[in-house]
Amino acid sequence: MKYYCRSIILLITGFILTFSESQFSQSIPPFDFNDQFDVSRGEDVISNTATVSGLEQESSISIYGGAYSINNNDFTTESGMINNEDKVRIMLTASGDYDKVTSSKLMIGDFNITFSVRTKDSPDSGWAIVPEIMKNIVRPVFPDSDFIITNYGAVGDGTTDCTNAFKDAISACNQAGGGRVVVPEGTFLTGAIHLKSNVNLHVSKNALIQFTQDYSDYLPVVYTRFEGTECYNYSPPIYAFEQENIAITGQGTINGGGDNSHWWPWKSTGSGDVSNLRQQAENGVPVENRIYGQGHYLRPNMIQPYRCKNILIDSVTILNSPMWHIHPVLCENITVSNVTVEGHGPNNDGCNPESCKDVLVDNCYFNTGDDCIAIKSGRNADGRRVNVPSEDIIIKNCTMKDGHGGVVIGSEISGSAKNIFASDCNMDSPNLQRALRIKTNSIRGGTIENIFMKDIKVGTISDAGIRVNFFYGEGDVADFTPVVRNIEVRNMTCQQTNYALRLEGYERSRISDIRLVNCSFNNANNDNILSNIKNIGLDSVTINGRNYNKILEPDGEQAVSVNQPMDLNVPSSVELMQNYPNPFNPTTTISFNLSKRTFVTLKVFDVLGKEVATIISEVMPAGNYSRQWNAENIPGGVYFYRLQTNLFTQTKKLVLLR
Repeated sequence: MKYYCRSIILLITGFILTFSESQFSQSIPPFDFNDQFDVSRGEDVISNTATVSGLEQESSISIYGGAYSINNNDFTTESGMINNEDKVRIMLTASGDYDKVTSSKLMIGDFNITFSVRTKDSPDSGWAIVPEIMKNIVRPVFPDSDFIITNYGAVGDGTTDCTNAFKDAISACNQAGGGRVVVPEGTFLTGAIHLKSNVNLHVSKNALIQFTQDYSDYLPVVYTRFEGTECYNYSPPIYAFEQENIAITGQGTINGGGDNSHWWPWKSTGSGDVSNLRQQAENGVPVENRIYGQGHYLRPNMIQPYRCKNILIDSVTILNSPMWHIHPVLCENITVSNVTVEGHGPNNDGCNPESCKDVLVDNCYFNTGDDCIAIKSGRNADGRRVNVPSEDIIIKNCTMKDGHGGVVIGSEISGSAKNIFASDCNMDSPNLQRALRIKTNSIRGGTIENIFMKDIKVGTISDAGIRVNFFYGEGDVADFTPVVRNIEVRNMTCQQTNYALRLEGYERSRISDIRLVNCSFNNANNDNILSNIKNIGLDSVTINGRNYNKILEPDGEQAVSVNQPMDLNVPSSVELMQNYPNPFNPTTTISFNLSKRTFVTLKVFDVLGKEVATIISEVMPAGNYSRQWNAENIPGGVYFYRLQTNLFTQTKKLVLLR
């Protein structure tokens, strides 16, 4: 008996496999591919011929993002002959940059055929390299010697300055070959602490290291990074430079002294210094000439090992950093375990490994004023000058409460990031905005790839389950085009969010090769935002109770619409209309059309070209828009309003009467 099959298309995450019209008999030998074939990375289409019971069957394969091969030995059946109960197993072996495992079943006539895909080097997808990364993450070991700071003059009364006692104890420990510098019970007030090789700063239970709020206690300046740009600045409260085998352990507490009267107000007062430092980096000013500190207002980060190896931070509670809490830079072999981080000041990120390799963040609790964990690699020209990525980072068993994002990559990401793994984390707070967040733009640039998450439980978040934003901060205004590719999220559940997915790339650089497997997003208030994407695969993904199993290519906004049907009235072009009324006093309406989702600015200028008002500065979907401008406090006269997108600029005149 013969069965006929017409143009059956199987969608598998990352590629498309198509069988043309063929004939099958009920009792035939296994498939026999005559030749091995390879496909170069790209969107090439190849074909090969299989002989099935003497009949020719043409098969064509379109492959995205990898090279694949099939060998004769990859074909087996359970009985040696295909019958109605048997499965033909076809193995495609991938090589190249992409680690993935995926499978699907295809009914051809009465036959169930299972296709699988896996990499040559990583048979269990990207997660297979985690054991190799873990081999490189080894906790430092210290001699069994204690150097108690009270033996060096420290007094735990909360008022005595213990800076010199810490310094002397650390020096003695280092010179003796290493051990523990012990902080006993009590409150110990101190300025900057500089760790040395083979020193474990052990903060005992019921001990508090309280850093002073006297800025001069963090001088002289040290070699550091401020928001991804190298400079000399105030010392971090705990700092180490080019040291090995260092640790901060114990069940005590470390308080950085940041509050609304100290350090945190520098978020505003330091804006001029921030701009100046960034301009120095763009101009190629040598780092030794980028000197800040006294008379300037760049906040230091709390714990910063710089160019160090073999680092452990374990069990301590860290509070109220001047800025970021844990910030290793250009370091290798880092373990951050069982740590509690709380601080709700501006830019109070939890743990920010920057240009680091072999990092483990395990069983930590983050409740922060900014991102909980933010992986970075330098900013703009300075990040490209240093050009060291963050890579081989494992995050597991962590709890994220308040913050801008749970697991975040960027925005200072000019040196790139790859091989990031997060698993078994819990995120839940109306003050937590995103679960996975990737942020960059064409000033920052960078390549972000091989990002894997699984078994993530998300309660309530305020923005999006997964957010990739190429328009962060400055938007698309330069030539350092970012790349984001190969992201897999498995077994993520989200109970309340504004968006399930919010992915916004560039037309010239689409967010590509994203796979969601067995994920659910409940109570999503808005449709997904998906612009400039490529090869987004959904496998058993549920959004508001609706299940999706498909590839979205290339844009696919409506393919995963949560609530609304496709809008057939999308404008065909971008257009700026004349304001109405014109002349006006004091309010007028400005209308415009967008033919596609893009970053939009709508601004008003006077006749000298000085900006008077910004009406819009955000990413907007395609559609027809009207915005009112109230010029109540603006002098009468002639003004100009300008609409600008990535590829469009138009200016019109308006007249304000008085």
